[in-house]
Formats: sequence, C-alpha cells, structure tokens
Amino acid sequence: MIPMSTEALPDRRFSVEEYYAMARAGVIGQAERVELLNGQIVPMTPIGSRHAACVESIVRQIYRSCAEDVLVRVQSPIRVDDSSEPEPDIVLVRRGPDYRDCHPSPADVLLAIEVADSSLERDTGAKRAMYAEAGIRELWVVNLRDHRIQVYRGPRGADYSIEEESTNGQVTPELVPAVRVALGELEW
Repeated sequence: MIPMSTEALPDRRFSVEEYYAMARAGVIGQAERVELLNGQIVPMTPIGSRHAACVESIVRQIYRSCAEDVLVRVQSPIRVDDSSEPEPDIVLVRRGPDYRDCHPSPADVLLAIEVADSSLERDTGAKRAMYAEAGIRELWVVNLRDHRIQVYRGPRGADYSIEEESTNGQVTPELVPAVRVALGELEW
C-alpha cells in the first residue's frame, strides 16, 4: 500500500445547491444536525437543556416587545452566500420577502443570535467572521459559560468594529430598538 499524504489532497468545498442535493439523495439524513459554513458541512452540537431553556427565554422576551414588521425565526437557516447556510439559534428578519420560497439573506437579517456553550469558540470565531463578511449588521453571542451576552456591531471585513459585553441589565438591537432582552430574565 502506498502511503498518501493529506497535503496532496485538495480541500473540497460544497455549494448550497450541492448541500441540498446531498440531502435529497439521502447522503445527509433528515435527522442529522449539520450546517454549511464556508463550503464545509459542519456537525452541530446537540441542543442541551440549558441551551434550549435559554433560547426559549430569549424568544419569550423578544415576542413581548417585537414590532409587527419583524419576524422571529428560531433555529432556521439564513442564506449567507453560495457556500454558507448557517442556522442561528434566533434571527430577527424583516418582513416582506416570502420565506417559503427562499431563506433570508444578509440584507433581510436585523439581528442574529447564537446561544453558545460547547460551540462558543466556533460562534465567536469562524461563524462571527462569516457573519461579518456577509454584512450581518448585528450578532449576539449568548455565552452560557460566563453568563454574558457578547454584542458585535458594524461589520468590517471579517470582523465587527464594535464589540461590547453585557453581564447585567438589558441589551437592545440597534435595528429593532423596541426589543429588549433583560439578562436577569434569561435561563442560563
């Protein structure tokens, strides 16, 4: 047997169309929790009870104050580009397009929220860079480990120009100022 060097193998990236073709063909099972990030099919961490409770508590607060011109989508894809279709835990999108025919694009996204425990490094690293490059105007990473919300605004290249952390009080998205999330009401 001839040993193969992995350096000789090209890195294979997939498009969103190829990703969906694999799902239709059964290569990716319906029950598999994966997302397409920068052309790579990435397994998603199973949703633990703390994570689920935190998402539900954020959604309850958003619904109490959300404007009628905003849709709240939970663990649903957004189409970032031809090689990325992440599934943020919560995303606020503008009403208007018929999302039965397509997933929201970066121009539709008013706020993306990732709830992170075991996924913290990915959410604050590769996913944060991907969201910034796509022009997602605001990203919150709800850090379950440290009981804080990391707020990123002003995408500039592969990062955000503004980074803030909140450990108490409330946070409000710039594009949806009616929404307020009180950290004291979160289920950490």
